[in-house]
Amino acid sequence: MESMRAENSVNDLALLLKIWRTVHRSNLAWKSLSQSVPELNFVFQQLAGLSTYFHSSGLRTLELRLVATDKNLQLLNLPRIFEVRWTQFTAELLNGEPSWHALILFLQSVASKGYLNFLTAQKT
Repeated sequence: MESMRAENSVNDLALLLKIWRTVHRSNLAWKSLSQSVPELNFVFQQLAGLSTYFHSSGLRTLELRLVATDKNLQLLNLPRIFEVRWTQFTAELLNGEPSWHALILFLQSVASKGYLNFLTAQKT
């Protein structure tokens, strides 16, 4: 009975390592792809910059929350950037759809229109 438990434990560990390696390799492949395709690289650099724009200022984050509250919109947090979790970062960033309306309204109210132009495909 003990040898069966030990064998199952080893098999479980081997399976866990295979899963971890698969996820890690997928993350590396996605990061490589998103950096080597110029269009993807541009979009993700802009979106990463947008995330940093809010994470570097408590005032901007507060103002964004106020816009969302005022318009009765759900606001999801923009993810922080962790280079080792690039796949997770991009998935969280792109799945923040309810935030986009509040984000556009906030960007319309500030003087800098760079991110607004990017997100709404307006030519500068």
